Amino acid sequence: MVWVVCLAMAGIGLRLQGGGGGGARKERLGKYSPYAAERQLTTLEEPEEGGKVGALFGLCNLATQNMVEGKLQLYEGDFELISTCLNDITPEEFGFPPSRDDGKPIIDYVDIFEEKNFTACMFKIPAGSRLPMHDHPGMYVWSKVLWGEMEVSSYDRETAQATPRDKSFPSLPSQALDLRPFKVKTKRDREVWRSEDGVKITTPTEGNIHEFRAVTTCCFVDVIMPPYDFMQGRRCTYYEINDREDGTWARPIRCPADYVTRSLKYIGETVETIEG
Repeated sequence: MVWVVCLAMAGIGLRLQGGGGGGARKERLGKYSPYAAERQLTTLEEPEEGGKVGALFGLCNLATQNMVEGKLQLYEGDFELISTCLNDITPEEFGFPPSRDDGKPIIDYVDIFEEKNFTACMFKIPAGSRLPMHDHPGMYVWSKVLWGEMEVSSYDRETAQATPRDKSFPSLPSQALDLRPFKVKTKRDREVWRSEDGVKITTPTEGNIHEFRAVTTCCFVDVIMPPYDFMQGRRCTYYEINDREDGTWARPIRCPADYVTRSLKYIGETVETIEG
């Protein structure tokens, strides 16, 4: 299945530990707290062979234990732990080492794992191609360039409140249901991202409308929670950005015709998912 933009993540009361040969095993956990997550990292810091991607799955699963009726509550520790784990995983461990493009303007998509409340996926973008301007309504996204370079342009709604970094972070109502043009302010203007820059975080109010354009052929991974869900009001909307005398505006549009993806099979470290 080809998903036009990424998805997101799940799991209630489970933990994964890397098993021999890349397998994983599930254990029950007690009530989640940021401190429990820190203790969890101690277990996952030195995974056995094939365990780093499983460790990432486990941390995402922990972070979404407070997911109730589509509402997600995250803590500062969740951002730090998931970022640390994602930064430590190599392209080879994800099964996607550097490679050339085939000369076609087609974006490759790989689903690493997909659960009800969280997901992780990779995109390979040929040089000069792009993921068009789109949003992640009510979602948090951890993005990491695995190799190559890409330019990122992102925008915030002018009416959005900055997300505090010292408290819990409630999800916001979907902005994708409002199909009228609205004013935005620039968050990033063609900012170049490389693998050495580490993880970049998108929140429901910060950089949530963004476009990725490949400077060189590149690959990046997204960890997203919660996922796109039309019934929950989290649908993907594409935008055209217009600079006018009265400010910068985002106008919802149909999915651009030049945005073509193909789905590839994940061949990285084995992850035992909750749902399969």
